[in-house]
Amino acid sequence: MSNPKWETEDRVKCQSHFRDLNKKISIFAGCYSTATREKHNGWSDDDYIPQTLELYCVKEEGREVAKKKSRATSSKSSTSRKPKLAIDEEFSNLSSAHENLEKSMETTVSAMLEYASSQNEVARAKKFVMWMILKNK
Repeated sequence: MSNPKWETEDRVKCQSHFRDLNKKISIFAGCYSTATREKHNGWSDDDYIPQTLELYCVKEEGREVAKKKSRATSSKSSTSRKPKLAIDEEFSNLSSAHENLEKSMETTVSAMLEYASSQNEVARAKKFVMWMILKNK
């Protein structure tokens, strides 16, 4: 006579294994769909497989890295916070980098406005300014 506990454990193991396989198959199917979205003349379905495998490996690698990172952050205690001095230093570094970026953006924009002689070029330069502002937000 079989032990009901073993049957339950086997069932749970099978369900877990099925969930893992189903997740991997879904990821692979999504990668295949992404790879075939970009059609190439003369390519058969077999030609898309290497591209699909590359996408799948990248996704799996990224997933593993994210898991490791979340495990590392969740295992840290609340006492491992940065000291106020380090935070202030990081903030000053970021603010100076932001100021340098704004200065370089201003010089680029002023150079473009100088270059722009016709009304069309001025409008293009203004659009570029707006693009740079939106890009840096």
